[in-house]
Amino acid sequence: MDLADRAVFLHAHYTDAGMFTRAEAAREQAVGQWSLHLMAGTSTGQGILFAIAALLAVALLLGWRARWVSIASFVMLVSLQAHADR
Repeated sequence: MDLADRAVFLHAHYTDAGMFTRAEAAREQAVGQWSLHLMAGTSTGQGILFAIAALLAVALLLGWRARWVSIASFVMLVSLQAHADR
């Protein structure tokens, strides 16, 4: 549900054409904080990252390779929250 809520504002909040550029987001991040979402500044790139996070969530829900999927899903969640924390 969180991804679906955030996806509505994907262009405005997560792309370089939106409220903040990746350069501004990187400058404001705390030491040791990271985000995979800083790799992509386009709607397509962010959409791919959102889709990966959604697929991982579904795989976790189904229990497919739960240990590895839970780690990957956690990484995507932390990445998304670090990007949105700016």
